[in-house]
Amino acid sequence: MSLHILITVPFVKIVGLIFLVSGLFGNLFNITIFIKNSINNSSTYLLFLSSLFSLIYLLDGLFTRILSVGFNIDPTRTNLIWCKTRTYIGQTTSLISLTCICYALLDQLFLSCQKQKYRRLSQLKRTKFITLIIILFWFIYHLPFYILAQHVNNGNNTFICNIYAIYEFNKYFSYIHQPIIAGIIPILFIIITGTLMYQNISLLRKNRRRDRAQRNLTTMIVAQTIFIIIQSVPYGFYSMYLSISSYENKSIYRQDMESVILNLISSVTYRQQTKQLLIKIFTHHINTIIS
Repeated sequence: MSLHILITVPFVKIVGLIFLVSGLFGNLFNITIFIKNSINNSSTYLLFLSSLFSLIYLLDGLFTRILSVGFNIDPTRTNLIWCKTRTYIGQTTSLISLTCICYALLDQLFLSCQKQKYRRLSQLKRTKFITLIIILFWFIYHLPFYILAQHVNNGNNTFICNIYAIYEFNKYFSYIHQPIIAGIIPILFIIITGTLMYQNISLLRKNRRRDRAQRNLTTMIVAQTIFIIIQSVPYGFYSMYLSISSYENKSIYRQDMESVILNLISSVTYRQQTKQLLIKIFTHHINTIIS
């Protein structure tokens, strides 16, 4: 019996389902809270969008992975349209959610500035217009993922859904999209913006100009950015490895090991799903630092 069956299948069934339920609860809880209390500022609107697209990403990614790995139910192997759609939606919603978090952090930076001209950049109407452009951009940007996703024979008279079959696109995905666009750029943005925001908050804290509600909102955004970094790094590096080595002739043992590692990383570090529950645990501790 292979390592994939011995380790991955029961792990995905148990841990994957736990993260699925907690992720659904976390995102739905956030969405409900934001709607119930009215979305009347830019940061709240951005967190609402992030939770919404995280929920879609959760259902498109983790739920379908549980079905595929845990219960051997994978429509992408038989339905080319679903193969393309799942790849397209998963990649697109992931970066939309991540971009909304980055924008929310930038919005908090504007609000933490002492100069009025910078604080005026945080306007709900402006934010809605910019996020519309962001959403359209990522849907257009990811069109090649839909077009190039195809069925590839895995050698056992069965097909798998693959976006690495085109060599040129595989190189772009391996060396530019995954490590830079989905990895280095947002992480550097988060670090730089977070550092500047912390400096501004330190000044505002001395002047006692931040109310409790604003501090809690900042806390939530900072917590989300921390978990995004933690979750993105291992997944990004391993995705690079898989795409770079996709043309190598691999032994059955190596394929089993890769399958085990990929599913373990995907289940534990499914970038947007697990953060909702963890944020509630750490919010109190982070608040003592930035308030």
